[in-house]
Formats: sequence, C-alpha cells, structure tokens
Amino acid sequence: MVRMQLTPDIVTYTALSDGLCKNGEVETANELLHEMCGKGLELNICTYNSLINGLCKTGNIEQAVNLMKDMEVARLYPDAISYTTMIDAYCKAGKMGLAQELFREMLDKGLKPTIVMFNVLMNGMLEDSKKLLKWMLEKGISPNAATYNSLMKQHCIRKDMRSAMELYRGMCFHGVLPNSDTYNILIKGHSKARNMKEACYLNSEMVEKGFKLSGSSYNALIKGLSKRKKMDGSSGRVNEAFALHNQMVRMRLTPDIVTYTALSDGLCKNGEVETANELLHEMCGKGLELNICTYNSLINGLCKTGNIEQAVNLMKDMEVAGLHPDAISYTTMIDAYCKAGKMGLAQELFREMLDKGLKPTIVTFNVLMNGFFISGMLEDSKKLLKWMLEKGISPNATTYNSLLKQHCIRKDMRSAMELYRGMCSHGVLPNSDTYNILIKGHSKARKHERGMLLEQ
Repeated sequence: MVRMQLTPDIVTYTALSDGLCKNGEVETANELLHEMCGKGLELNICTYNSLINGLCKTGNIEQAVNLMKDMEVARLYPDAISYTTMIDAYCKAGKMGLAQELFREMLDKGLKPTIVMFNVLMNGMLEDSKKLLKWMLEKGISPNAATYNSLMKQHCIRKDMRSAMELYRGMCFHGVLPNSDTYNILIKGHSKARNMKEACYLNSEMVEKGFKLSGSSYNALIKGLSKRKKMDGSSGRVNEAFALHNQMVRMRLTPDIVTYTALSDGLCKNGEVETANELLHEMCGKGLELNICTYNSLINGLCKTGNIEQAVNLMKDMEVAGLHPDAISYTTMIDAYCKAGKMGLAQELFREMLDKGLKPTIVTFNVLMNGFFISGMLEDSKKLLKWMLEKGISPNATTYNSLLKQHCIRKDMRSAMELYRGMCSHGVLPNSDTYNILIKGHSKARKHERGMLLEQ
C-alpha cells in the first residue's frame, strides 16, 4: 500500500492493531498505537476497544483500565463494547464485585447494555444471575438462549435439576427457543444427577429437532447409563450405552478415552470383565492412551469377580505404561484382600501406599476396619483407630461402626459404650447403623432395658 504511494489511515491501523491483538501481540499493537499518534492520526473508539480487548485477553486488566482512562483524557468516551469487554475480563478473573460496579457505572452514564453484556454477567454467582434475569424481564429486556443457558449451567453444576427444568420451561414460555447448547447442558446435567430417563427423553427430543449432541454429552449419557441400575436391580444399562456409542460413530463423532472408560466401567459393574478387557485392547489398537480411571475401573471389575491375581498384574502393567496406582487403585485392592480374608496382604499394601507418599482416604481406613471386623481382628482395629486419631485423621460413623460391631459380637457392651461416647466426644454423629448395632448388641447381651432406652 505504501509502495503504491497510498497513505494508511486510521481504518488501516485499527485493522492491523486488531489483528495483532487477536494474535496475542499486544505489545506490538501498542507500539503501532504510538506510531499512529506520531503520524498525527486521531485514535477512534474502535482502536481503543481493540487494544482494551487484547489487554484483557492477555490478562493485563490493570493496563486495560488505564487505557479506558486515557480514552476519556482524549475526549473519547467508553461505549457499551468497552464496558462489556472489561466486565467480561473481571467476571473471568472472579472479580464479580468490580464487574457489577462497572455495570452500574455504565447504567449511570446512560449507556444501554447489550444482550452480550447480560450474558457475560450471567456467568457470575447463581443468586446474582437469578436477580439479573428477573431484572431483565421486569425492564422488558428480552433474554436469549445464551442468557438462559448460563443460568441453567449453574443449576446443573449443583445437580439442582428441578430448578434447571423450571428455567427451561420458563424459557419456552417466554418464546425463547432452546438451542443445541441448551439440550447439551440439560442432558449432561441429568446424566450426572443419574436422571437417565429425563436425559434420554431430552436426547430423543433434541434429535427430532435436528440438533447435534456433543461428544461430551454422549460421554455423560454413556457414563450415566453404564452406572444406572436396571429395573430388576442388576447393574448398568450397558446395551443402551453401547447403542449410544454406535450412534455417536454414525454422527461422525470419535469416541475418546472417556467414552471407552465409561463403557469399560459399565461392563465391569455388570460382571463382564472379559469383554471389558477386550475393549481395553481395542482402545490400545486405536492409539488411545489408557488413563488411571480406565485401569481403576478394570481393577475394580477384576476384584469384584474374584480375579485378584489378574488385578495385581494389571497394577503392574500400569507402572510399565508409566502410570502410577493412586489411592483408588490401592483402596480397591485392599478391599479385595480384606473380603478374601487376606489381611496380611491388605496391611502390606496399606504400608506400601504410605511409603509411596499416597494419602489414604477415609474409604481406605473404613475398608481396613471392615476387613479387621470380617477376620475378627479386634486389637488391630483398635490400633488403627488410635493411629488415625494420633495423626489427626478424622474417622467417620462407618469407621466407628466396624469397631462397635466387634465389641457387640463379643458381648463386651462396656467397651462398646465407651467407644460410642468417644465417638460423640470427637464430634462424630452416630447414624442409624450405629444405633442398630448397639441396640442389637445390648439385646443379645440380655440388657433389654438399655436396648429399649437407646431405641427411644
């Protein structure tokens, strides 16, 4: 352009500045701004907004604020786009107070917020989002699908599907058509909340309307169906999960490690460990790298079907593959050994876990406690509880219940009641199992009167 003896103007420089900002080259864009000023070009609102957007996207919010002040010095005033960009940056940084302050400032200046700005603010706190939607409707401002979707997403994250569906019905009532994102949000929400009937219904409705389910929504549905119990009480609706996998392929979506892990988990829970193992080889054949969740699912399946030796070998395979067993892997193996009465191996694994610097969960301790109960190892149970308290690890009601059971079986109700009082003094609330254990214990010890008193 320059070689053709044409002079670049403010539009040329603004376009170049915008391109640099979008490419993350904010410093170069800033240099270009100074070059423009040096050539006597007056910067316009578009130039400033482009730079403000670039600074915000690279996390330089403070510089963006200063640039907004510079605009006013240059007798240019921030518009709705300037404010929306800044509010979005504050929202993403979790600075909702400053975002709301800017929103009020904008209103005070008589600027009209765009729907984009409302949608940006909707990504904030749930209660504030609900108030904002109410305010919009009262002011006659029409929300769009993105507005409702932001609020729906927050309800779904909290697994409050009743509120999410009320919002969905309100959206339809106000004449706002649900879009692909609406259905994907609700399907994922229902699947995670294990409301598979509703999730499958919405999936059918979505397909009928010609919308495409996302890969992550397919994964959520497959995971939910794999874990959902059938009407006869058996584990997992695995066939339906595989049907969805096939539908996913027909829609030209590629199943990923999450898809296969969910299917593998469903097969394992259904007792079809061999089929799950075949699936594992299929995954490897497709170049997918197995993750810790896939291995843990198979280890769990093998342990549940009594194939402990195979589970041990699989843990070794994990390490060969450069993955290290985590607390879930160890807890699953310890549980299997405990249920098989192999307490020596269970304790050995527990020590190995500690030596590797892994932090046992409360489930790990409860699994060991239950193992000691099954094997009648009262002294080991007492030592473990003492060790937990010394290390500042808080037992829960299940931990105490396993030990209480052992005292009650021995009709040692004095020790059982001492443990019960200790439990209460440590701030652990007894549950229905605690009372049932003690009532049965007192009754068997022919202390009916004490048993009746506890029952009351």
